[in-house]
Amino acid sequence: MKFPLLLLLVLAVGCAPVAIPQQTAEQLDEAYDRDRYQAKIRHDPLTPQSISGFWRIARVSSVTMGSAGVFMSGGSTRDLDAIIDAVNEFTDIEAEFTGDVPYSHPALFDLPIVIPQSEPNEAELEQIVRYIKQGGFILDIDLGLENFREGMEKYGELVWGRDAWVERLPDDHPIFFSYFNIEGGLPAIALPTQPGAVGRDAAQPMRGLFVGDRLAGVAFRALATQELPGTTFTGTGSAQAPELDEEEIHARLARRSDPRLRQMLVNIVVFALTQEGSIAQQVVAEEGQADGN
Repeated sequence: MKFPLLLLLVLAVGCAPVAIPQQTAEQLDEAYDRDRYQAKIRHDPLTPQSISGFWRIARVSSVTMGSAGVFMSGGSTRDLDAIIDAVNEFTDIEAEFTGDVPYSHPALFDLPIVIPQSEPNEAELEQIVRYIKQGGFILDIDLGLENFREGMEKYGELVWGRDAWVERLPDDHPIFFSYFNIEGGLPAIALPTQPGAVGRDAAQPMRGLFVGDRLAGVAFRALATQELPGTTFTGTGSAQAPELDEEEIHARLARRSDPRLRQMLVNIVVFALTQEGSIAQQVVAEEGQADGN
């Protein structure tokens, strides 16, 4: 009789309910925010390095661009890793990649920062212009900010050179002080050398896309996957890139791990998320109105 009794005791213990930790109200709110938003940032302008929250970045491309074209274009997996890893390393923002999104997808308008992979077609051009005007931010690696001029004039009804323009960012622009103090502008980061080219090893000035008083995007060629000569866009949204030799691959990897470049990436992200009118700041403002603040 002792053996059956022992068996019953073991079965009773095995069937005992497992206690599930209860989530706090704050944890439930955070989980709800992560399901609802692509970014939620807490930020005090007086203490920039106290910034915290979460943020997701996406690559955007034309529906005509195949997966191979996305992989070969600017904003490749390793480029994205460099951006995300830098933000996660230096800040209390939890950064992650949300996926590839077509220009035409409604989810575009929830993303505070996007990396274009290809030129948009006509319908997509109208969509990306709406995105920019509504607070979106373009992190351009190798496509070119001037590609948005036609859309700004045609669909944004903006006068190029007066209402919207591209220019070199002055060394005292707030983007250079949004998290780290990077005096003197863009750090001098070596770029791949093209035979016969002049000044290719010098840092290229950072250029910005302005819409009125708001900086709506930056060209950050120091991270460019296709900084090498010979890269072309076919006109159908796909990229044709030259083959890279071993030396060029090592140079690109070294560039991505450069500590000054990583700090500048953090500054770009923090500025884009916290400047007035950004999609992330609009989320915070909407929350404040909902709370009656």
